[in-house]
Amino acid sequence: MKTIAGIPAHNNWRGIASLIDGADEHVDEIIVVDDGSEDKTVKITERTRTGATVIKQGNAGEGVAIRRLMEEARCGYISNDRGKL
Repeated sequence: MKTIAGIPAHNNWRGIASLIDGADEHVDEIIVVDDGSEDKTVKITERTRTGATVIKQGNAGEGVAIRRLMEEARCGYISNDRGKL
C-alpha cells in the first residue's frame, strides 16, 4: 500500500522544509497544497530534496486544501493529524 503525506500549507515558510524532510523517510510520496501563501512557502517547498509535489491554489481555507489533497491522493484511507506548523 502506498503511503502519502498530504500537507496543507499557508504562509508556513519557517517550518515547511523540516516538516517535509521529516515526513520523507516515512512515506512514498509528499503532496503539498499551498493555499495562497504570500511568503516563501512555495519556493522553499520546491527546493526540498524530497521531490514533493506542490499544488498551488488561491486562499480558500484549510478545509478546501484538505479536500484537494484527498482528490490528488486518490486513496482509500485518510489520517488527519491536526498539528500546526
